[in-house]
Amino acid sequence: TSAALRVALSETRVIAETKEFLKGEGVDLQALEYGIRNPDTVKRSETCMLLKNLPSDSNVGELRQMFARFGDLEKFVLPQSKTMALVSFYEKRSAKKCFKSLAYKRYKRVPIYLEWAPENVLKCLNSDQNEKQDSYLEVSTRQDDVEIENTSTGLHTLFVKNLNFDTTEENLRKHFIKVGSQGKKDAVLHVSVPRKNKSLSMGYGFVQMSDASTCRLALRRVHESMLDGHTLEVKISRKTLASINAKSTPKRKEVAGASGEEKNTKIIVRNLAFEATKKELKQLFAAYGQVNTVRLPKKYDGTHRGFAFVDFVTNQEAKAAFEALSTTHLYGRKLVIEWAKDVQSLEALRNKSDQTSTVLQSPQKKARRNTTEMSMDLDGY
Repeated sequence: TSAALRVALSETRVIAETKEFLKGEGVDLQALEYGIRNPDTVKRSETCMLLKNLPSDSNVGELRQMFARFGDLEKFVLPQSKTMALVSFYEKRSAKKCFKSLAYKRYKRVPIYLEWAPENVLKCLNSDQNEKQDSYLEVSTRQDDVEIENTSTGLHTLFVKNLNFDTTEENLRKHFIKVGSQGKKDAVLHVSVPRKNKSLSMGYGFVQMSDASTCRLALRRVHESMLDGHTLEVKISRKTLASINAKSTPKRKEVAGASGEEKNTKIIVRNLAFEATKKELKQLFAAYGQVNTVRLPKKYDGTHRGFAFVDFVTNQEAKAAFEALSTTHLYGRKLVIEWAKDVQSLEALRNKSDQTSTVLQSPQKKARRNTTEMSMDLDGY
């Protein structure tokens, strides 16, 4: 396996793990990617920002503390890859003050780059987690005959993760009163720790606060505090999924030929480096399924034309490769992957490649070519 192939596979794995982490933290990947590709057209948030150019030894606690000095944080997300982070404030004023103070501020040995995130980028919650939260919340409130406010509007209920299995509702209540509400007993209205078969704790719970201010205070104070030997993770709980206006979130532009995507097994790989070989392409794509054939059309001089056809055995394998490798680089060039059309002929692709090559020729190359042709004409006389 070549070094370039190992780098490409490693990059793909890191990107996939980062996307999975961000998705689990409630980040709308579609809105985030669209905002990165179209920085001048997408509407930006006024409370959420992106952190870029982070060093590989970035520390979550240090960064969180650095930003928390400017106000209460609603969310702080830092993937294990440390490639970027998202910070969201409750108040616009705090976010603007932070942005102004920390933009290009040196952290460890590099300056931090800040950028306002696309609007609604943190409103997409993990559906499975929310459905689980909602079902247990509804069951627990129904059993105790307590009216829980719909937190999608009030946001007064907190979701507490990483509970010790021996932690009781009373212990959790006392902890929130002592740590989260400065001893005010009436600040905590209801505590629920869902249990399997009415005995075994599920490891998480819900705490309903009296109002928005006490909820925000408890979130800031109890998050990452210790209870029964466990570090608690506290988040805002939404009884109903946060809705995203589908019209306001642009969908990913479908590439040519994607209409037959459901049954297609063949994809086109463009922008290939001329150092790439057929063997490397097959090894790269074989990581996501069984490759039927790889075709690398060549020119008359034996070099390839900068694109290839990869045909998989099944559509599911082709989709997996399409999604995983769309952001991958091979020999420093980003792969451009599209679904192949049945009507797309090899001759048409050759013509397109030749036209692109002609357009990209520099004026110096054209001048040299014209000079050569002129000298050949003079030699004929």
